[in-house]
Amino acid sequence: MALHNAGHSIPEIAKMNGVDFSVVYRKLGEIAEKNGVTRESLLEAPHPNYSRKGGSKMAVYRLKGKTMHEQVKHGFTKADFCAKYQCTEEELIAQIRKILCDNPQAVNEILNDITANEKRAARAKPKATKQTMVPKAEPASDTQPVEPEVTPVPESATPLTKEQQLAELNAAREDLFRQSDEANKKYAEADKNYGKTCNQLKELENQLKKLKAELKEVEGSFEEARAKSEQFLKERTDAMSERQEIAHKMARVSLKISDLSAVQLIACDDGTIEAIDEPDFQMDETGAEAYYNFLVHDGRCSELRMKDIRLLSRTIAIHKNSKDRRVDVTFDDERLTDFFIKFVIAL
Repeated sequence: MALHNAGHSIPEIAKMNGVDFSVVYRKLGEIAEKNGVTRESLLEAPHPNYSRKGGSKMAVYRLKGKTMHEQVKHGFTKADFCAKYQCTEEELIAQIRKILCDNPQAVNEILNDITANEKRAARAKPKATKQTMVPKAEPASDTQPVEPEVTPVPESATPLTKEQQLAELNAAREDLFRQSDEANKKYAEADKNYGKTCNQLKELENQLKKLKAELKEVEGSFEEARAKSEQFLKERTDAMSERQEIAHKMARVSLKISDLSAVQLIACDDGTIEAIDEPDFQMDETGAEAYYNFLVHDGRCSELRMKDIRLLSRTIAIHKNSKDRRVDVTFDDERLTDFFIKFVIAL
């Protein structure tokens, strides 16, 4: 108890006394009864430098898989775990499920092992004995370590009777029967689901084959359409080039026709207008008066004589009225040529 009160854990106390700590765990009930404390309180190792209220507690989340299996192997019960990790049974079971990834079989196995430990602890309820771990030295202080004289606890536990062994085996067999029933149910359910899944896979496989066949057909149609599209694109490009070439030829021919069919007029300073090579060409001067009135008031004609403006308005009217044939005018006064071109375009 002095080593326990000094803050040493059960494994540390067992190592100090040269015994396996599983032996100490089996004797905890006897030691607790001898010293007037509970078995659970011995599982806690109080730190000598702080009180229980202010000190840190072993949280259940610190329980790990390897430690859990070792402690179960050495006889830990639910009460032992709860006391050591300061948690409730619900929190303990939740942590066990978390450690074992919610594997129902693994969780049941570890809980069955803990239950078996509890049954063994209940059957082996110790009686008071003179061989305890009570040290003769005073509790350790911060300045001088104490070497306690401890009477070793024998490793041999009270052997189970034949009836107790049969009871344990029968209980184990009943538990195995229960586990077997559960396993059979799981197998039947899994086999049923497997059959359904196989049928579903077969249907999906047939659908996939059908879709692949349809896709292959669509791919063939696509390639055929693309080839035709490329062919038609080439034909369209060729036709466009041909059309442009024909348009250019037509323009050249039209220009030649226009040149050959054009009427050549000579506008003389005396106001006469004559058609060269075509004396019978009808010169329509309709609208000449309106052009004359426009040009007279146009500032650009301020340098021209009145008879020049009159001759210019008549040639513009003849040009405008000769819609079917082109009219080219040559003036004796070359200045009027620029005015003729400018006002023919403007009017």
